[in-house]
Amino acid sequence: MQLERMGGRLINRGGANSLLRLIEGQQRVINRLTLTNRQLQRTIKQLTLTNQQLTLTNQQLTLTNQQLTLTNQQQQQTIEHQQQNIQLLQNYWPQQLQHAPALGPGFLGDQQQQYAFGGQQLQHAPALGPGFLGVQQQHMQEQHGPPPPPPPPQ
Repeated sequence: MQLERMGGRLINRGGANSLLRLIEGQQRVINRLTLTNRQLQRTIKQLTLTNQQLTLTNQQLTLTNQQLTLTNQQQQQTIEHQQQNIQLLQNYWPQQLQHAPALGPGFLGDQQQQYAFGGQQLQHAPALGPGFLGVQQQHMQEQHGPPPPPPPPQ
């Protein structure tokens, strides 16, 4: 196709075939652009879906983070309460146990004996020494004498 300028206008000197080829070429370009446009639209949809999924994932991670923060705060409060309880026990028990000396072998003693306590017989009560229940036992012995021997085995 040949185009010439004559008096401000373009004139086709190549004939109808050239014009037809030009139109066909332009149609191919249009078709390619249409395909590219469709592909871009699909890509945009996929990216939109991916973005929505990432937004949901981010929201889930934010919620998980908030739950972990709450759990951490609860655990910290529990630890603080336990530390307060330990402090209270450390402050309280030394005062309460100052009149309870070592209790003998084993916490309540390994020797099982019979003791008088409050007018009742305590069968097989542990030997506690002068502390803990031993203070009351010692007081009873001072008033009433030693406990009677254990009954014979049956």
